[in-house]
Amino acid sequence: MSLPWAETIQKVRRTDPVRGNGTVSGIKGLSVEILGLTAAVGTVCSIDVGRAAVPVLAEVVGFRDGCAVAMPYRTMSGIAPGQKATIVANALTVPADERLLGRILDGLGTPIDGKRPLSTCASGRCGRTRRGPWTGCALPSPWRPGCAPSTAW
Repeated sequence: MSLPWAETIQKVRRTDPVRGNGTVSGIKGLSVEILGLTAAVGTVCSIDVGRAAVPVLAEVVGFRDGCAVAMPYRTMSGIAPGQKATIVANALTVPADERLLGRILDGLGTPIDGKRPLSTCASGRCGRTRRGPWTGCALPSPWRPGCAPSTAW
């Protein structure tokens, strides 16, 4: 029996042995303020909402008054002051593999079609580098918006 060494080595390299922790200090609008969480913008954290509920994933989007400000990916139902928040990833990643063909995923890349999970799929980082407005592809011929008066009737 052969072990999947390449996949195992990738998982070990992506693992962060030190996890940052913080506590929810408040909610303002659609954002959650987390005290004590030392994280960069774009870091994904998990907010524990109790034993019976699935933790809420949120992305750090800024800082205010010594707190990390995070935007939850899903509903904020169950989030309360004093709950624990833990860093789970440096950036959001989603599955990116040929096995996704024909599958139905939600916005976070989680299968919602009732088929087997995608635990062994390769993953890619979300987000792109920004391009300037004039760096796109060139039009093949001059573009003339609207219509000429002679063709309007």
